[in-house]
Amino acid sequence: MLQKGLSDPDVQRRFDAQQAQAKAQLDASGHWDNPSLEYSREDLGLQQGTSEETTIWLRQRINIAGVNGLEREAAKFSMTASEYSQKLERRDWMLRLRSEFYQTLAAQQKLSAVEGLKNRLQQLANAVQRRADKGDASRFDVLRINKELAVIGSDYSLANAEYHSHQSLLFALLNSPAEQLKGNLLPPTTSLPTVDVVQHPKLQALTAQQRSAETRAKAAQRSRWPELTVGVGRKEVTEPGLDLDGNTFAVGIEIPLFDRGQGHDQVAQSQAFQLQADKAILLRQLQAKTQSLKNALRSHYQSARELEKLNSRDASPSKASPSQESSLSYLAELSYQGGELSVMELLDAYQSDLATTQRLIDSSLQARRAHIQLQHMNGQ
Repeated sequence: MLQKGLSDPDVQRRFDAQQAQAKAQLDASGHWDNPSLEYSREDLGLQQGTSEETTIWLRQRINIAGVNGLEREAAKFSMTASEYSQKLERRDWMLRLRSEFYQTLAAQQKLSAVEGLKNRLQQLANAVQRRADKGDASRFDVLRINKELAVIGSDYSLANAEYHSHQSLLFALLNSPAEQLKGNLLPPTTSLPTVDVVQHPKLQALTAQQRSAETRAKAAQRSRWPELTVGVGRKEVTEPGLDLDGNTFAVGIEIPLFDRGQGHDQVAQSQAFQLQADKAILLRQLQAKTQSLKNALRSHYQSARELEKLNSRDASPSKASPSQESSLSYLAELSYQGGELSVMELLDAYQSDLATTQRLIDSSLQARRAHIQLQHMNGQ
């Protein structure tokens, strides 16, 4: 199902467009200035006749400091940063799909648990009504059970709305028709994935951005060096009694009098320092988040396992509801039928089973969320 979300044409086109933009930015950087082609013609009136002078120049600016190469190198680092950012965005998209999948699965299991209790209460209400009609049960029991049935009916409506809300969002993200979900809500293992936060794409992107800024600072420093303009051409001179032609060559040098790149290198260097600080802060945050997620996974996993033991003797991670024979409410029904429990105690048993099941679902979901976030941070 995850592959459906990743193979969605709209999602794929978005990733392809981002990659194309990064490549275009690289292609647009570090080029030489375009050469210029000049043509001039000069006519002078002389006593002997007319003097004509025609000149064609081809001029090219040349950066002897290697600024263009440094700019292209900086653009390569920027493209690398963009690739890491895109990699992180893909992982974020996978995280969103997986998180919504398990949120929907949890809502589906909660709805099933409430629906099961609602059906059992309805059966109980019918049975007690028949007994009351015969005079074998109290009218109070009938009224109390019907009141509880109305409350659980309201809970069912809310659970149904929440489930369909998550289901609609999930399958909108997947761009596919809605269907029932299958899977284990609780992670399959207690082992914690090894997380190397240093390899996190966001840190890698910041590293590439820092190197790009450092390279741009170096290029800005070299921009103080003067540029050369080299020109080659052809000149023809025609005068009365004289016809000359020949090749021309010229060299011009820029005088860095007004624009010497003031401030550009400081700006780029300051950006590099800022990115270095951002990396250090992000590294600490990722390390703290990793430890927090590991602690959350341990505690919620242990909680879910303990609730499973209470909820069902033969429960497995994929079961959210207790088996009927081992549930507290089933035993309470037998005791109620034998006159050993009141209707209030019976309803308390029903609510206790439901609360335990819902807490099991919540703990399993929180454990799963921590597990997939650890996998997400490690690129799994």
